[in-house]
Amino acid sequence: MWKKLFSSVLVFGVAVGIIDGTGAVGDAQAQEIEAVSGSNTTFTDIDGHWAASDIQQAVMKGYVEGYDNGTFKPERSVKRSEFIKMIVSAMALDVEDVTKGNDWYKAYAAAAKEAGIYQDEFGSEQQWNEAITRTEMAKFAVKAAGKDEGQYYYIDFNDPGYMYLATDAGLIHGKGGGKVAPEGLTTRAQSITVIERLLKLQDGEVLPKADKLTRSNAEFNWRRTNINTMLDDYLADSYHPYDESFMVESRDGLYKGELIRMTVIDLEDENDPNRNLVDINGLQWGARPQYKPEKYNYYPLKNLKESFLVVFTTKVHYVKDTKKYGSGDYVSMNNYYGKYSSDDRDELNRGVLNGIPFLFSMEGEIQSQMVLLPKKVMESHNSVLRFGLKSSAVTVGITDIEVFKGVIEHE
Repeated sequence: MWKKLFSSVLVFGVAVGIIDGTGAVGDAQAQEIEAVSGSNTTFTDIDGHWAASDIQQAVMKGYVEGYDNGTFKPERSVKRSEFIKMIVSAMALDVEDVTKGNDWYKAYAAAAKEAGIYQDEFGSEQQWNEAITRTEMAKFAVKAAGKDEGQYYYIDFNDPGYMYLATDAGLIHGKGGGKVAPEGLTTRAQSITVIERLLKLQDGEVLPKADKLTRSNAEFNWRRTNINTMLDDYLADSYHPYDESFMVESRDGLYKGELIRMTVIDLEDENDPNRNLVDINGLQWGARPQYKPEKYNYYPLKNLKESFLVVFTTKVHYVKDTKKYGSGDYVSMNNYYGKYSSDDRDELNRGVLNGIPFLFSMEGEIQSQMVLLPKKVMESHNSVLRFGLKSSAVTVGITDIEVFKGVIEHE
């Protein structure tokens, strides 16, 4: 039974459309149409809408209302102040000193701050009255669920991190085709759906995660890799520092390189969207040659489908001393495979997959920007995987950096 890396993580934010402290939808909107009481759950514009059921539930619970002309306007965007009121009301948090002026939202903001949801992100009334983005929604919803604590105590999340945690928890499912639209605005329908999922999570339900493509894209936006998404069934714990610059520099200032992206491809999935990054048919695996090449055998990668392929995309920013640091156009990897390294090179050369092999082109050139992770090898031990960057030449004065460390554990 594999341990999951993230035990149901978070909630994401999408927006809400709610009424403000005066009972209207904001000054401009109030002049157009007034909100009605929450008792009416029949609206003329939600029939067949994907969020119709959640909208009716939310109205019945009383934390959102429709309009007096019988509409709900599910696609209307939501202000930051409106979402704060919605999430505070849905969670039944204590709210004190509610006013009816332009600063009506302050009482709800105070309640959200007391609950650890809000941390003074917005200062002015103008900021509070601006439309809330999906990433901002994710942040508030994640904090409302308390999912930025516990096993993540060592990470100071940036905003894209909250979006990833939300998709991993199933509270955000994206906008189709793997799109997460982090800077997109949130609608009333989206906000209600997220709040309803948050309430289910608080009631102890385990929500289905967003699809793998959506989670991968959210993780890429966060920390340049999709490794946690792809190895979800294998990782018991991992650390990948989003706040690193992903740069490797020599202390003498003569070399600088960067990790652009670390992509994990599931070779067992013919529809994996990242398969086009490499020519699978143009690769083979085997033991690393130490003697004459003719003594070594190579095996087609296309026949080894039950594996993950890790592809490193790197960039050399500058090399000011090619004699010292080489003239390579990629950054070398400094990886550690623990118990997954082959301890019998001859056996590996005979085609027995007893560890992580090396990858080669069809001409026998080592492919140092790729790592093959056979699933049966990963299932054979509890061990550690570590990926890092170093200069393209071994030399004194290089500051290596670690970009990923993961613990594979099973019972």
